[in-house]
Amino acid sequence: MQSYWEMLGAHTGHTAAGVLLDDAMPFITRKAAAAKLAQYPTEVAAKILFGVAMDESEPAALRIEAAAGLGVVWSELGVDPSKWMRLPEHLRQEAQACMPQAPPG
Repeated sequence: MQSYWEMLGAHTGHTAAGVLLDDAMPFITRKAAAAKLAQYPTEVAAKILFGVAMDESEPAALRIEAAAGLGVVWSELGVDPSKWMRLPEHLRQEAQACMPQAPPG
């Protein structure tokens, strides 16, 4: 059985994902949601952050924040090498800056 804090964390991560993906939300709110989502290292968080980072229609600053969050999540879960190589170089650098260990070459 999950503790209250585990359930609250799961809910907060779910809420952050919804806010990040809602392009009707203010930019600053979405950017904060990307940073919050990085605190919940799950495959779902990685998928959402990767999707935002790769979406060229998103504002550059939001893509950078998503890449930074992805670096945090991948540092916990392990880097997906195929997705790593698909990230544009400047976003790879942002993700790498948020990783305590070196990503795959």
